[in-house]
Amino acid sequence: MSVSRTNFLSTTINLTCVLFVGGTLAQSADINRNCTAKEIQAHPGNVSYRTLNATGALDIKGLGDANIGIPLPTWTWSTGVQNIRNSEDNLTFFYQQPVWLDTHGTDLASEDLEYEMCYLTLSGYSASAQKRGQGDSGDCTKFFNQQCVDEWRKVLSDEGSRYIRSNITQNPCKSLLQLAPESCKDFQDVSRSAGSIPPENRTCPFGLGDPDYDTVFRGATLANEAAAKNDTTDFLVYDQTVTSIVPFFALAWSRSAPVQWSDARVMCLSTPNITEGSRKPSGVPSLGSRFALDPIIILGSILLYMLL
Repeated sequence: MSVSRTNFLSTTINLTCVLFVGGTLAQSADINRNCTAKEIQAHPGNVSYRTLNATGALDIKGLGDANIGIPLPTWTWSTGVQNIRNSEDNLTFFYQQPVWLDTHGTDLASEDLEYEMCYLTLSGYSASAQKRGQGDSGDCTKFFNQQCVDEWRKVLSDEGSRYIRSNITQNPCKSLLQLAPESCKDFQDVSRSAGSIPPENRTCPFGLGDPDYDTVFRGATLANEAAAKNDTTDFLVYDQTVTSIVPFFALAWSRSAPVQWSDARVMCLSTPNITEGSRKPSGVPSLGSRFALDPIIILGSILLYMLL
């Protein structure tokens, strides 16, 4: 499977520290929206979807029926790290990691789409696992190993085939949480989140769609500023977030007979491109005592933005 990194960088901003707030670029969520940027509007959480500390992107073959004789188009999965202040206590903040998708022409919102999609993401790996995975090309063979990657792809595809055979239509994606490839047993003690990638997610460039409308899943790390307010060099949670490798799997399966197929992708996303003005970590930090007590992994939603 061929994958390549894309040198993606969000809109350049000048940052003097890693803590910031902003507004959200939003627009109406009508089905025929043209994804043109509107004026900045207020949004709960004061999230700015153009304000990212670090970004990364991965070009990979899109999901589809590989047996039709037509090459599948390239899709681009991008991710980034952003900081969101908690307005209620002004002492805690979240490092969120949005993920968005450019399908380069595949309309996932089309009523004629002949397949359904799920995602599975894993989090909570040890510092040693994160250090081992640095420099992974995006195919997860360095973060895991080739045998583990191959088996993940197989069990995911097999699960898609089971959905077809059993005509499973109610919350099928939740079964992905139970998958545990035997060759990957050393990588199983982690947090998991899975869900569908619904067709109502319109295909808009990152920052131009309505974030509420496009939200599918979000994962975030909660930090406590009070613990580090007297130490301006304490960037432990930030460094850990920016250097994290995020295993992110996608599954698609046909929903109409007689054509039946299942297809899966195993990806490891990272954010190697540091936005100008943001801190550039020297490496993956070790998990010290403060880090073990501070962050809380919140299973909410990673943002998937889809661009035609």
